[in-house]
Amino acid sequence: MTAWGFRLSAVVIALVFAAITIGTWAYMNQPESEPAWPRRVQGFALSPYQADQDAVEREFPTRAQIAGDLDLLAGKTHAVRTYTTEGTIGLVPELALERGINVTAGAWLDQRDDHNAEELERTIAIANAHSNVIRVIVGNESHLRGDLTVPELTAKLDRVRGAVRQPVSTCEPWHVWIAERELARHVDFACIHLLPYWEGVDVELAVDYSMEKVRIVREAFPGLPVMVGEVGWPSQGRTRKEAEASAAHQALFLRRFLARAEREGLVYYIMEAFDQPWKARTQEGGVGAYWGVYDANRTPKFEFVAPIVRVPQWEMLAAVSVVVAAAMLFVFYIHSGSLRNRGRSFLALIVYATSAITVWVVHDYAQQYQTFQSIAVGVLLFVGMLGVIAVLLAEAHEWAEAHWVHLRRRLLAGPAVHGTDP
Repeated sequence: MTAWGFRLSAVVIALVFAAITIGTWAYMNQPESEPAWPRRVQGFALSPYQADQDAVEREFPTRAQIAGDLDLLAGKTHAVRTYTTEGTIGLVPELALERGINVTAGAWLDQRDDHNAEELERTIAIANAHSNVIRVIVGNESHLRGDLTVPELTAKLDRVRGAVRQPVSTCEPWHVWIAERELARHVDFACIHLLPYWEGVDVELAVDYSMEKVRIVREAFPGLPVMVGEVGWPSQGRTRKEAEASAAHQALFLRRFLARAEREGLVYYIMEAFDQPWKARTQEGGVGAYWGVYDANRTPKFEFVAPIVRVPQWEMLAAVSVVVAAAMLFVFYIHSGSLRNRGRSFLALIVYATSAITVWVVHDYAQQYQTFQSIAVGVLLFVGMLGVIAVLLAEAHEWAEAHWVHLRRRLLAGPAVHGTDP
């Protein structure tokens, strides 16, 4: 093959695989039409901690920061749900009232008796002082965590029910209500959590699965109103069985659920308004930081009305992967003039696939909330990944040269003479 023919075939192969790469990115990111987000949702679970604050370390948001969060939610929701009245979180009802937002006030209960007593007294006082507090929640998954027994929890429920005018309940996953039916005798409504991700349910089945659990609880307690205290899907995290954590799946699940809940008149609180990076250091692990509809910078994480795209920036990522692959392929080709087209095509396949996967991994990691430790780990992993890629590409190059090269004629001075070394 002439040098010109080699160059032309190499360019054609590179362009063909570039088109295949872009086509694959496009196919994986086809827009999916889903029900539009309602103009105003029933409610958001609200933890107004900012990106640099930690609830475990009692680093509370300022009054201005809470007001800013409520300003963002004003007009978008009827109510918010809180989990504690400690620190500045106790200001939420007052600030929400100024913005026309109702509040389901929560009292955080754990194994600390003194803390629980103080929390209940603060919650009672706040509920009685603010007309926009429409419900009171005594404990959040406190029985599921093993912090309180059913008798301990019901005693606290009875205490609050006798001290406030609002309906009172506790919030637990749906299966706890079925297992501990005594709870229903001490509440005014059942507050259940529907988080199908934790149960490993495929996102395509998750809404039907969730509504089936609502039906089960309603049938178990006839006449007792059922409220969904938490419903949501994380935008980042590990895959659990059939449940994949991604922004696209978060959007898909919530938009479908909200449309279904509106048709069925269900009261719900989306888990949650804003991402909470501090939760990555709790028992929830990395996924705990990514349940917000808005990220820690208060930016929406997905489309509310437009069709859902798995990776909204896919065009840019596809372009980067193609450019990187083309550069690597050029280096291979200038050192492989004897390769046949099959060998060059094999190299192109490996190089373009490796480039696309690498770009996706780096992009996905960059979407996570970073700490000094996570950045250090990420750098080490990236260096290790580059080493693996180098070995893979070297092996691919050797394989191509071993199987797909043009035969070269051996140059001999003449026919071999018997008894001599040719």
